[in-house]
Amino acid sequence: MPEISEAQLQILSNAKDLLERLWSSPEHGKAVKKAVKSLYPDRSIPELDIPAAAEADLQGIMKPVVERVEGALGRIEKWETQQRESSEDKALRDQLSAAQNKFKLTDSAMEKVVARMKEKNNPDAESVAAWYVNQNPPARPITGPSFSPQSMNLFDVKGGNNDPDVQLLHNDPISFFDKEVQAVLDEFSNAA
Repeated sequence: MPEISEAQLQILSNAKDLLERLWSSPEHGKAVKKAVKSLYPDRSIPELDIPAAAEADLQGIMKPVVERVEGALGRIEKWETQQRESSEDKALRDQLSAAQNKFKLTDSAMEKVVARMKEKNNPDAESVAAWYVNQNPPARPITGPSFSPQSMNLFDVKGGNNDPDVQLLHNDPISFFDKEVQAVLDEFSNAA
């Protein structure tokens, strides 16, 4: 055995005490053990190795669980977004339908109302429909002379016609039919 001096023995003893105090220190022990593990990765330090192995095992177990939870949260958020958009769409459809009924607009007019709503970024269907009606007043009825009949009284529904054929039509429709058919046949026989 090599001989060492009393001073060197004292230095080594003090170093050993310092290392033991640092190693077992509640405040600095973990940092010292991590430093030793980084310098000597193959060295076994149970305080670091066991939690690391447990954490690796736990990560392996938890990873699929975390992925499923994240996937479920994504689906829930997507469903909530769809529900919100669906209710917003329904509210807009109801608002458009109410405006169409109130202003008695056609489907093509409603397409123009929707286009105007998009163009002006105006979500109020009723105000845009009112604007459309104001900008496109209905056609005025024709007054004065025209080529259309002013009073059409087909088959003398109102009465008062003294034509014998019309009287026969109302009194005996079958005889009227026979008479008219005979007249048509007579026209064909005279033409030939």
